[in-house]
Amino acid sequence: MVKRIVATVKYFLECIGKFGLIPGFRVYCTVSFAVPDQVISIKIPDCRTSFRLRAKSADVWMFEEVWMKGDYNFPYPIAPETIVDAGAHVGMTSLFLANRFPQARIIAIEPVSENVDMLRENTKTYDNIDIVQAALWCNSNLLAIENPEDHSSAFRMSDSFSGKIQGITVWDAMELLQTTNVDLLKIDIEGAEKEVFTGDSSWMARVNMIVIELHDRFRPGCYEALHDALSSHDFIETPLGENVVLVRSTLTKN
Repeated sequence: MVKRIVATVKYFLECIGKFGLIPGFRVYCTVSFAVPDQVISIKIPDCRTSFRLRAKSADVWMFEEVWMKGDYNFPYPIAPETIVDAGAHVGMTSLFLANRFPQARIIAIEPVSENVDMLRENTKTYDNIDIVQAALWCNSNLLAIENPEDHSSAFRMSDSFSGKIQGITVWDAMELLQTTNVDLLKIDIEGAEKEVFTGDSSWMARVNMIVIELHDRFRPGCYEALHDALSSHDFIETPLGENVVLVRSTLTKN
């Protein structure tokens, strides 16, 4: 009971500290008093629009990771103009980046229909965010979810002749963005980074920054695949929370 009270007070103070007294109180009440399966609406000062989340679900966890803990809130060496958000889920990272870099064109890649529905709802007023229902992969094979019983931000992909999810490569994403270079590639794809970096990684020569969460805890070899691919490219690597930030070395020189 005491631990629950302490956790409640801590979350209340985090909301107030991050968003201010009145907006923070509203976020706290909206999140804390919602019931499972309820769709809640949240409005915070740093986002020009409100967004919708499924209560008591991974949607709320992602909101907290991006907007409260600041997973992607760090100094960028350049203001990215082209962004690929691989593993976009319901759009928290895309929205954060669209508000921080309003001049950027963003392609949000998400394979799961239920997430895509929420993603479209949350980004519908952002002309600079395009949504692709697909999964980032090493080729254009059809894929299937191998753990459909898991929560909505933890689905893992695998090759499947009977799969219904389209795999796309980073080259494909560039084509959809109508660009030959990507300033920022965000990757949170639950272990599929192993395939992405084990396959043809020549696209890395066209990317300026990568922010990636590695998932060796349930897909051994992700770290090794990334660093094998990095061996022929010149990136500066910096750990940042659960993510690894990779910046092309030429961008870090004054």
